[in-house]
Amino acid sequence: MSKLKRKYQDFALEKNYLDICEEMTKIDLVIMGKDPFPRDAMGIPFCKNNWRLLSNKGESGFRILNSLNYKNFDINNYLNGKCILTPQEYFNKLAKKGIIMLNASYYFLEGETISRKRHFDFVYSSLEVNFPIIKKAENIILCGDAYELMNWVVDGLSKNKFKVPHPSMQSHNNKNTDNDEWDKYWGKGKLKAKYDLF
Repeated sequence: MSKLKRKYQDFALEKNYLDICEEMTKIDLVIMGKDPFPRDAMGIPFCKNNWRLLSNKGESGFRILNSLNYKNFDINNYLNGKCILTPQEYFNKLAKKGIIMLNASYYFLEGETISRKRHFDFVYSSLEVNFPIIKKAENIILCGDAYELMNWVVDGLSKNKFKVPHPSMQSHNNKNTDNDEWDKYWGKGKLKAKYDLF
């Protein structure tokens, strides 16, 4: 297994973010992706290094923040400096509110079609980080392939475990995606209303 692990690049959770996640005793919602997006990765799933990168409305991070709608989220307030939190600070604040972002694998799986034979070890290794967090979660949203990956390694994650379409607009525009289902989770304020957050 150690030889296999060298095949994929590791993007561990940022230490401060992980500390916040581990310290939380009440977690309302975990949003879990498949694996890190390597471009501009910075240790918090779905987060970017600056608001300009997050402002692309096709970005998964933007769609998630728009759906959570914490304090009437408007990205323009961050782009123009009206609000001074960095993206990292904003995601940390969400974590302290019980909204946590994770990946099923912290190894970038290089866009490969998921395969239990090739990828199981990487998902299982990532469970060392994930399990202490997800076992405290009231609700878990597993985006796209994350659902299958987590079912390889954990039974009975939560009575409220949901397989949902990936939040990216690429997923929305995929001919195989149920757009009504996508909109139910990733439209403006949908997660906030669905889970009665904040």
